[in-house]
Amino acid sequence: MNYNLRAEDDLSNTKFYPGNGQGVSFFVGIFTQIFFGMFDGAGDGGWTHAQIATQDDWMRDTPNGASTDPSSAFSAPNVWGNDLAPSGFNGAYQPNVHNYLESPNIDCSGNTGVKVRFKRWLGVESAQFDQANVRVNGNLAWQNPNSVDLIDTSWVDQTIDISAWADNNPNVRVRFEMISDGGVQ
Repeated sequence: MNYNLRAEDDLSNTKFYPGNGQGVSFFVGIFTQIFFGMFDGAGDGGWTHAQIATQDDWMRDTPNGASTDPSSAFSAPNVWGNDLAPSGFNGAYQPNVHNYLESPNIDCSGNTGVKVRFKRWLGVESAQFDQANVRVNGNLAWQNPNSVDLIDTSWVDQTIDISAWADNNPNVRVRFEMISDGGVQ
């Protein structure tokens, strides 16, 4: 469920909560956890990343707060992200890139109504120029808005219904993809 609160005083001054237009959401029911991944172990936990064009700057590390990045992980110390600003990097994704981070195989056999839930901190130009995609087995499940830049200023709960591709599927892979043009990053 998703709720927004609107308040108006006697002078017609109006306030909305939350002010970010995201709404306040909560879930009703029982969750069955199929897969859970933290990024703090010694290895990458089966996550892979690759360059399709120009550069692969996916990194698993502690964020440095450069560009529009957070200064700390939601669950410290590590995150996966594009250009986490180690020495020689500026924290912004680069022009004309196409790269991705992909989950290990997730067995969703015997499960229906499958959703992927994660914390997001994203800074990306509108999708008419740069696309931040979430794909499931190659299918587009989510993309940043087409008409406005998306600049998160805190960790945002993200839930995406992937049931069309994941229900009862023993071979599910979730891919976070970045495609940029030559302009603003």
